[in-house]
Amino acid sequence: MAEQTAVKNFLLDSHAFFWAVSIEEFGNLSMNARAAIESRKARIFVSSVSAYELANKYHRGKLPEYESINKNLPAVIETLGAEVLPVSLAHAETAALLDWEHRDPFDRMLVAQAHVDGLVLITKDACLRECPHAETLW
Repeated sequence: MAEQTAVKNFLLDSHAFFWAVSIEEFGNLSMNARAAIESRKARIFVSSVSAYELANKYHRGKLPEYESINKNLPAVIETLGAEVLPVSLAHAETAALLDWEHRDPFDRMLVAQAHVDGLVLITKDACLRECPHAETLW
């Protein structure tokens, strides 16, 4: 009998989500990231933390191109074939207690969510890819 390989599900880092839904930015994704996002076998998640991080950057004038996405966020996420991953108590506790020197609260929460929910974090960020607490893909 052939051995079955478990399908991995993915959590998009904030930049990966933004690039995945921006025609101008789609080319910034690696081939592996694109293949994972376009795969219909895996579930793709966008964290509510990413929505907060990107909207915050937009509000502060650092990401003006996010305006059209921000106005239609639920529809954009649905068009991508993704699901929203809300922050749970387990995510919050794990993020706070991670034995990891990284101080960025957005990154810590994404790592915690990937860790708790067994998701592969799609990220270009080298600091996240070196983190021992979550499997990553780029």
